[in-house]
Amino acid sequence: MARQKRQGASPESEATPSNVHRVYPLPEETIERMRTARDRAESTNRTWLLEATAARLPGLVDSLRALGFGTAETPKKNARLPLDPETLEALQAASQTTGLPQTLLLQLVIDAHATEQAPKRKRRTGKRKGAK
Repeated sequence: MARQKRQGASPESEATPSNVHRVYPLPEETIERMRTARDRAESTNRTWLLEATAARLPGLVDSLRALGFGTAETPKKNARLPLDPETLEALQAASQTTGLPQTLLLQLVIDAHATEQAPKRKRRTGKRKGAK
């Protein structure tokens, strides 16, 4: 039913300058989920993607920034770091699982771990110097 609506779209909507196409390499499961949700909403790809982006992208960007993303414009400097095999394997596995580069994952780990709250100062339990 939704497919018939898309085929019968007016020529004006097809020719508008705001209708731009891009090719993105996406997993087949993602494409199928989009098709299913789009058909359920009885929408077009363009409208469904517009709504999905407006609803989800701002929150996603906020979450990614909280994790340390958003530093792409920051100048980079090569750092020679000692990695034990366990750390290297963990980075490789995380990269394969997420599709994110190991360098980015390592940057996020370093930034998150380095900015944790400093440990609280230990309380002194004895008398102050000079106190009687």
